Amino acid sequence: MVEHPDEPYPAGTGGGPVAPTRPGPAPARPIWETDRRVAAARAAWRAASAATADPRWARPGSAAAEGAEQGFAYWPDGWPPDAVALEAPAVDGWAPEPRRRARGALPAVLAAAGAVLTMIASMLAWATVRAFGMVEFSVSGMDPTQHGRLTFGLGIVVGIAALGLAARPHGHPARLLAGVTGVAGFAIALVALVDIGYLRGGGLFAGSGIEATTTIAPGLWLVLGGGLLALAAALFARPGSQPVGQAGQFVGPAGGQPWPAVAPDGWAAPGMAAVADGPPDGPTRQTGHAGTGTADPRPGDADAGLMGS
Repeated sequence: MVEHPDEPYPAGTGGGPVAPTRPGPAPARPIWETDRRVAAARAAWRAASAATADPRWARPGSAAAEGAEQGFAYWPDGWPPDAVALEAPAVDGWAPEPRRRARGALPAVLAAAGAVLTMIASMLAWATVRAFGMVEFSVSGMDPTQHGRLTFGLGIVVGIAALGLAARPHGHPARLLAGVTGVAGFAIALVALVDIGYLRGGGLFAGSGIEATTTIAPGLWLVLGGGLLALAAALFARPGSQPVGQAGQFVGPAGGQPWPAVAPDGWAAPGMAAVADGPPDGPTRQTGHAGTGTADPRPGDADAGLMGS
């Protein structure tokens, strides 16, 4: 049928407007795009593995050993830092390496100090007694009427726990050592407080009718101080008590200390920038009108729609 140019509607349509053609079903995603996403995910996984691996354990030719030459993430110059000034500021919970090392050793130092102080003070004089105005004698912690042997044994327990804390354990061992240190420290402090109250109340000659005065000697106060130091060590040794960065952290090879997944400005690994957009190879996605073989009808595309552009 021949159409005339002056006819308002195409011939054979009954003189009415033509309904717009509905777009066909969305075409399947090109295979090259799927491969590109898989390659990008694989590159990101390898980059994260290279960033968290110890280069000393890497095989020759691996990403951790050769860094950017393999196309994955690598440590930039000066990272991780071998020596950071103590006055360097913390960024989003990230603390410089020396400060983290000192903070990690604090529980072991406190526990060791509390153990040594408790064991030495348990053998010192705990009280001085004056009777009849002219008789004076000292009461040692190791006397049968005192609890010096008990506090000495608890001090040994705290010392053993301090050796375990010096290894900086994590997880269940850290909780176990913190619990042992805390219980032993609490018991030491409790025994010291009970003996202080007993001696101040005239327990040695209570009900005997003998006029005597009892003075607490420094040894018993030192035992109390050793128990408090052990309690402080247990509080610092609890997992999660030290401030850290945001969730999702990597463990670095320098001392095994954690730092945030997002490093501070100027500390990011340049190799990760190439992973964000996927591998550079592969054709570029072409845009087109909806209903064609090159269109991507996913929501959010500027050129996707019923009518196209």
